[in-house]
Amino acid sequence: MLFGSDLNADNLLVLMNVLVACEESQAVCLAFRKLGHNAFSCDLQECSGGHPEYHFKGDMFDVIANRGGTLENGTKHFLDSCWDLVIAHPPGTRRQNEKI
Repeated sequence: MLFGSDLNADNLLVLMNVLVACEESQAVCLAFRKLGHNAFSCDLQECSGGHPEYHFKGDMFDVIANRGGTLENGTKHFLDSCWDLVIAHPPGTRRQNEKI
């Protein structure tokens, strides 16, 4: 896989539709966008990353099944194809309190 400075006119980069679920901070979403991917965050909370145009506020299962929905800024966005990558990192409070 090619990243950042490894890219040049001779390299082919496959851009993906990426959904980062359970992410209100948008840190991972914005990192994928910097690489040129069509990335969105999704959470039950409003985004704190400053880009409501890339954030679905709602249930991730609905966004996955519908291939999109209404973004936090009020516009509707639906993919023509499916999600190529879904990353879900739910809140860790319970996991942090478990002894594994």
